[in-house]
Amino acid sequence: MKGEFTSLNYPGIYPNNYDCTWVLSAPKGYKISVMVPSFHLENSPACVYDYMTIQEVTQSDPIVTRKLCGDAPVPAFVSSGNMVEIYIHTDRSVQSSGVRVQYEFVPLQA
Repeated sequence: MKGEFTSLNYPGIYPNNYDCTWVLSAPKGYKISVMVPSFHLENSPACVYDYMTIQEVTQSDPIVTRKLCGDAPVPAFVSSGNMVEIYIHTDRSVQSSGVRVQYEFVPLQA
């Protein structure tokens, strides 16, 4: 299975004070490949203002594997398990066009 989602208003300007979470859940025996072909969030040291996180969701707590901001290309991410959470947060100022995320469920043997 393949899919795609975007931040609110993409490719237009995303809103201030925006928080959104997407949970990707593949069937057992699959992992999740995440690609971000378009990424434009406010840049800041340590990504404290606007940012996107990609987390592996496990039986216990989510593990933040990436926290991203700015305009740099985002390397592909492949989970080790079958659940990933992607979260976007924006603050009260400085907006951009946001993100477009593509995902695919891949058999663990691949």
